[in-house]
Amino acid sequence: MDKEINGLHLHVIKTQKFKTITISLKFTNLLEENTAYKRTMISFLMASSSKKYPNNYALARALDYLYGAVFSTKSSCKGQSHVIHTYLEGIDPSYIDDDHYLIDLIDILQEIIMHPNVDENGFDRQSFEICKDEYALRFEEDKDDKNAYATEKLFEYMGENTPLAVESYGKEEQVKLLDPLDLKNYYFEMLEKDRKDLYIVGNINDEQIEMIEQKLCFPEKIYHYPSCYTFKSSKNQVLEVIEDQNITQTRLLMGYTINGNFLTDNNVDYVLLNGILGGFSHSLLFKTIREKYSLCYSIDSHYDAFNGVITINAGIEDYDIERVKELISQIIEDIILGNFDEELLEITKTMLINSAKVSVDDPYSMIAKSFNKDLCNLKSSYSNIEALNALTKAQICNAAKSMKRDTVFILRGSNNED
Repeated sequence: MDKEINGLHLHVIKTQKFKTITISLKFTNLLEENTAYKRTMISFLMASSSKKYPNNYALARALDYLYGAVFSTKSSCKGQSHVIHTYLEGIDPSYIDDDHYLIDLIDILQEIIMHPNVDENGFDRQSFEICKDEYALRFEEDKDDKNAYATEKLFEYMGENTPLAVESYGKEEQVKLLDPLDLKNYYFEMLEKDRKDLYIVGNINDEQIEMIEQKLCFPEKIYHYPSCYTFKSSKNQVLEVIEDQNITQTRLLMGYTINGNFLTDNNVDYVLLNGILGGFSHSLLFKTIREKYSLCYSIDSHYDAFNGVITINAGIEDYDIERVKELISQIIEDIILGNFDEELLEITKTMLINSAKVSVDDPYSMIAKSFNKDLCNLKSSYSNIEALNALTKAQICNAAKSMKRDTVFILRGSNNED
């Protein structure tokens, strides 16, 4: 069931396959550098307190009282959009002898969203400072995660002055700019002007759905924001950036432009191409560079369907950089020429189809899959499974032809010879 009501998009997936009920309210707006950090801070504050539950302990106790219900938040990028995800998971009401349970569960979500822990000066100062410290700690943790750091730098250089370069959680220097009153004002603007999608997955009846509709009411106007697009580069030649750090393993990342995205007819072509290239342990990058030549510790590829790009990520020794780059180029050329066997094509199809089937066994995966389509207003009933089965080798070759190396970022280890 999908409908627009009370200022939000309501999506209900009725099923009895889970012993839980999962509710996710998502807030979507444009991905912009001057608001991404505010929205991330808001996601921290949502998970920490509300007016009725003024600290994390009080909120945790209220959730524990409801048979160990769980509330969580996160922020992410979806192409040109920034999304705050909230999740509330409780027990399927039919398993317990409490007619008021679902009402109590929704009351907590309503309390968190509609009644933030604010006063005339903005967000509660104590909660604000705790969340601000947690937010700052995230950047420190990311500095230790060299893979995440290198990926961020690749997109920064590849997508300069475009949404591709904007991190969902903003920049470290922006944390000190956060202000409780400014954030309060932005929060209520967000409640009014964000696109809102509410997902309910579980064993739920129409009367319960109507109760939820009445409790979660927003301003009536429905907003829509662009999300999915195909990144277009303005570079005349490949940009290569090398950064030296005192690390033992060099990270080689390569970004490619393509001619498709989640909304284009050839989207599934790139899904399968990525699987053949580097999405699995049987893929060409791993089989060739890792197993045949032993030139990397790890290697894979990723198709970002909302930005319309493909990236390759390898952990290598610094003295193997050029050789690995050459092999990657040769592998892509082999795919373009069709120099891969039908068995690889069929194995990859099977892996992707099995993955799609497994996704319906998890409520969070079901919500994520539905949200991707809903955010893009994709109405097609043609499933990925049908589309994958219909793909030919020639279509994969054609998709590979569109891959253009745009940016190379090398986080070079301390063993460099320069």
